[in-house]
Amino acid sequence: MEDKPVKLKEKVYYARIHHNTVTYDVCDLVVQSIRDTYFAATDKRDKHRYLFSYNDIDKLIFLDREDAIENCIRCTSK
Repeated sequence: MEDKPVKLKEKVYYARIHHNTVTYDVCDLVVQSIRDTYFAATDKRDKHRYLFSYNDIDKLIFLDREDAIENCIRCTSK
């Protein structure tokens, strides 16, 4: 199996932007499962599970919290 950009049990950050209210959240997620074209991660706070494509990395999912916050600020200031 080829190397994936995320690893099992790795912490990632979801930059969730609410366009109708121009607010954002940066959710702390833990990767729970990895497949060929997608991965699933669970929110540490409310245990909600999200599915993401590997194409979402560096767009919605970030490996560094600061990068996620910068992306949210940049997108909401447009």
